[in-house]
Amino acid sequence: AVAAWARQTVDIQTAAGQVRTADAQRMMLNGTEIYASVYANGQWTTTRLTENSTADMAPVVASNGQKAVVAWRAVSASNLENGVNFDQRDNILYNVYDGTNWSDVKTLYNGTSGAVKGIVADMMADGTAAVAYALDTDLDDTTTTDREIAYAVIDKESGEVTRTIQATKDSYLDENP
Repeated sequence: AVAAWARQTVDIQTAAGQVRTADAQRMMLNGTEIYASVYANGQWTTTRLTENSTADMAPVVASNGQKAVVAWRAVSASNLENGVNFDQRDNILYNVYDGTNWSDVKTLYNGTSGAVKGIVADMMADGTAAVAYALDTDLDDTTTTDREIAYAVIDKESGEVTRTIQATKDSYLDENP
């Protein structure tokens, strides 16, 4: 079994009833890191997968019982006042567990086709993995006819993305890949 989660690593002290400033909120976002834990031989072994100054969030995990993949969003906003409008960076990163070690962090999606709105992962019995994601291609939350589904296939041997495919291109609301 494999589990993954985002953990807030920055401690911001705020008095009861006090509103957090935009700077404090950004520090909290940028202090989120991704952790994964593998259950083997009756115990969990936890590994910190990220250690950076980027907001890492929404991890998904897939495993075939021997190998695993963890993918997540790495995001940032240009506007301090609207720190959850990830217009500066909205990438998908990933790590592969080969049964013994975690790989280095790799880029699955570089953010060029739109904002990520959903993400899922799955792994076949042979270790080939796929990460599917929903995109807002016009970066406007008020429109829905531009939402599309894409996926990337991760090679079972190399752990590299072997192909990326946009599965939809239509005027329907495509969500929840």
